[in-house]
Amino acid sequence: PNQKLWIGTEKGIFESDGNTYTKILNHNIKDLYVDSKNNIWAATWSNGVFRFDDKKKTWIHYPKLNQGNSAHIIYEDTKGRIWIGSFGYGIVLLDNAYDVNKVKGISFTNTNDNEFVWNNIFPSYKNQSLSFNEVNSLIKDKQGNIWIGTLGGGISYIKMRNSKFQSNLLMNAAYQLHSNSVRSILTDNKEQVWLGIGSNGMAMYNGKETKVFYTLGSKDSNNSFTR
Repeated sequence: PNQKLWIGTEKGIFESDGNTYTKILNHNIKDLYVDSKNNIWAATWSNGVFRFDDKKKTWIHYPKLNQGNSAHIIYEDTKGRIWIGSFGYGIVLLDNAYDVNKVKGISFTNTNDNEFVWNNIFPSYKNQSLSFNEVNSLIKDKQGNIWIGTLGGGISYIKMRNSKFQSNLLMNAAYQLHSNSVRSILTDNKEQVWLGIGSNGMAMYNGKETKVFYTLGSKDSNNSFTR
């Protein structure tokens, strides 16, 4: 808002005009995201999700997401729905995300005492579910499908037409890099998926095979790739 810089830190969100810094939200911030409507979303370590209402100049705090109220990363799909990846509790997908009184999600229920209950997508090695419950990166490709990077379960890919998961545990990368934790994802114009793996290097997945480009023991001892 107002062409000012917002910075998310472990101490909260700070707004800067280039000269001064003002704290505007006092929580441990894991991610900041601007959606297609120019709303600013904030994911926190243990205080859930916030959205900034620019008209009212106030933060809207969303219902508790999971047992730990963890929100690790936020992303918007081509249908305008908000995805929230957590640390240890899978994923929450929000529908009607701009009204906290009517918000809905995948397997979302409302209990009799009007408290919110969220049923997340949990990890599994089956092809139809998320591969791991610690989600660190989300991105969509040209077809609008969602790629999900997990901290220990490789990548999951969800086709938006049928909302079913397909998983790749990246065993080739796990063998060469001693890790299949995906910290960052990027898709290129050839529809290849580039992955920052743990603190050990980088891999590329083209839909059929995984190619590893940096390994332990290279000249540069720090091969960490993050978003």
